[in-house]
Amino acid sequence: MLREASIKPELLLAEIAATGLGTVRNRLTGPLAEFVLALAGIDPTDTKPSKPAPGKRVEPEQVFAQLFGIATGALGWTPEGAWNATPAEIIAAHNGQTAHLIRTGILVQGEAEKTASQAAHYTPEKLAEIEALGTDSEFDRAGLAKLKAML
Repeated sequence: MLREASIKPELLLAEIAATGLGTVRNRLTGPLAEFVLALAGIDPTDTKPSKPAPGKRVEPEQVFAQLFGIATGALGWTPEGAWNATPAEIIAAHNGQTAHLIRTGILVQGEAEKTASQAAHYTPEKLAEIEALGTDSEFDRAGLAKLKAML
């Protein structure tokens, strides 16, 4: 694990050969523990006691898959960027993006307006017209054809 996490594995191996594994292990135990905690999304400098999360236990594989989905989907990061980020970085970026969308009104206002406009747009009369014609005149058929062509 030390070799995989090191920047220059050959230097680590040379230091172990020169000073011994115990000395290197003792020196790296603290930073390695902080690294593992950061991978788990835990801030070791946070002094307030944490409360157990309510709900059922989630396996680490599920958490990492969800974080990968957030990073590549919601945040638009590349897979490489997602894998190189810590869980804490992904969560902070997603929280920041969500806060920005709420602050600008895009997230809350956008959803409410979309629902309201859909409800107002598709009145019972409009739905009856669509059913009678067999087609919706306002449906973006060119956009659908373009999307199908891309697939």
